[in-house]
Amino acid sequence: MEDYTPSRVDKVLFTLAPCLIIVPALIGFVVIPWGGVWNCPSFNLLGISALHVEGGPVHIAGANINIGVIYLLAVASLGVYGVTLGGWASNNKYSFWAASAPPRR
Repeated sequence: MEDYTPSRVDKVLFTLAPCLIIVPALIGFVVIPWGGVWNCPSFNLLGISALHVEGGPVHIAGANINIGVIYLLAVASLGVYGVTLGGWASNNKYSFWAASAPPRR
């Protein structure tokens, strides 16, 4: 596989830009409850009765937040910065203009 990099680009930022698009898309999945609820039993940590851990329900998800829809909208909006960074790192005024211009109606 060949990685095409135009001449006169900032190679570090030009390579970082796709990562800044993918990461917000992936961390949006953290609010999806993948496993439901697990009832954890009470136990002693390392067999020491002084380190007793009380059991109870544990939500199996990356983050148990009550504002899931607002979180998804906020994280999804961060992907725009990767597109703008890719246009700017290309060192081409037309690429930067296309990446940062609002869409036409």
